Amino acid sequence: MSTVVTELALPDAPGEPGPRGDRFREFHEHIERANAARFGPGVAVRSPEERLSSLLPPANERRQAFVGHRDGRLVGTVQLFTPQLEATDVAEIVISTEPGLDAGEAKAAIEALLDHAESVAVAQGRTDLRGDSDAAASGPVVAATGYGGADPADPEVAALLERGYSLEQVYRISVLDLRALPDLDERLAAARAGAPGYEVVAWSGFTPEPYRAGVCRLKEGMAADAPGGGVLFEPEVWDDARLTDFETQVSGGGKTIRTVVAVERATGELVGFSSLFVGSAVVVNQHDTVVLAGHRGHGHRSRAQPCRRAGPAHEAGEPRRTPGAPPATHPGGHLERRGEPAHARRQRGHRLQPDRPRRRVAAPRHALTAGPERPSRHRREVGLRRPARRRRPRAGARRRGRPS
Repeated sequence: MSTVVTELALPDAPGEPGPRGDRFREFHEHIERANAARFGPGVAVRSPEERLSSLLPPANERRQAFVGHRDGRLVGTVQLFTPQLEATDVAEIVISTEPGLDAGEAKAAIEALLDHAESVAVAQGRTDLRGDSDAAASGPVVAATGYGGADPADPEVAALLERGYSLEQVYRISVLDLRALPDLDERLAAARAGAPGYEVVAWSGFTPEPYRAGVCRLKEGMAADAPGGGVLFEPEVWDDARLTDFETQVSGGGKTIRTVVAVERATGELVGFSSLFVGSAVVVNQHDTVVLAGHRGHGHRSRAQPCRRAGPAHEAGEPRRTPGAPPATHPGGHLERRGEPAHARRQRGHRLQPDRPRRRVAAPRHALTAGPERPSRHRREVGLRRPARRRRPRAGARRRGRPS
């Protein structure tokens, strides 16, 4: 029997009775199972409230989710993200298959989900199709730029390669166990000593008024500061309304944004920042991270500071400057670093194919061991696509692999 793909109608609340609530809970439970199979139990976990919030579209992006069933059994899902302000020719496709499917079932499900997502994207006028999928951390299909590779035997990768996707870049995400870093405070102190011309300001929740314009500038800097390999992106324009919309959307479902910014003492200018999304899980997501050109090489203090401030001792409210601040409690588990240092390069992929929509893929997230100094898990997203027109490169510190 063929795979039937239907759009997920979102309920008003996770516990809503009836068909909408049932379908959402089925979707949520599938993603939780798939993430546990990919990363291990407890690493990529969301509450139903957080999951529902993540599916609600912000002003700058349309979000759609589709579910595939065969014989009444869920076999996979696909999510479609279409930007509404910049890159309006782009559609990003995120595939997830049910753990335990045999190779034939997985292939059939993936083909049906990709067919459906691509047809919806093309109907919306999208010609740059970027597929996100899970793949092994390395493999014989090697990225054309940067580092990393993908395993062509992985069912999701194989389906994308068969459609003409080619690997250009890999987006790596690390999971760091903070309990394995007992010297975290010492690292922060060393970073502070190496940057006497800067101070770090930290807050929890929405960005305070004095820093909003500066944070908008840093968000734009993420799209301009570093090359994106062969994958080209349009710059983003951030203003107060867009920042408010972003923070409102992220905060949905009970999440808290913890932010630190690096401030140049001489000018008062915000020159770097990093943020954490703290939800119900032990794993905390580190999101945007960037230090503007001309201010690097000072210990990258903003990366150490959110680790130190991730614990409950950092209360919501007024921004807090670090000199003399009381130590915070470290979270008991992991920090999932969704941003990378300013010198790191995101790796994604594409290929030119003038007569057809351009396509790109992103790959899976499997475990690697980084050694005792930085115990972590790396996940890499394999990127493939076909560009039709050239756009400005986006920053290597780009924030998003799609949230799981």
